[in-house]
Amino acid sequence: MEAEIVSSCRRLAKSPLMEARRHDITPLPVRFWTVPKYSNYVIVYRPDTVPLQVVAVLHAKRDLKRRWKGVAYEAVE
Repeated sequence: MEAEIVSSCRRLAKSPLMEARRHDITPLPVRFWTVPKYSNYVIVYRPDTVPLQVVAVLHAKRDLKRRWKGVAYEAVE
């Protein structure tokens, strides 16, 4: 699983804008990528950073909206 997550991060670094922002989850400038072989895991990342900043790798069963509620912009800068 770790290799697939690293592979996904490398793919995202090459094309960081391929996933849409999720305004329904957070207004923060992050995007969410579901790991292809492990669809229960989501990579949260900042597409505007070089190198790509992975903010979190979360299990998809978590309440993502609740997880990001109240997180300040500075926390992901």
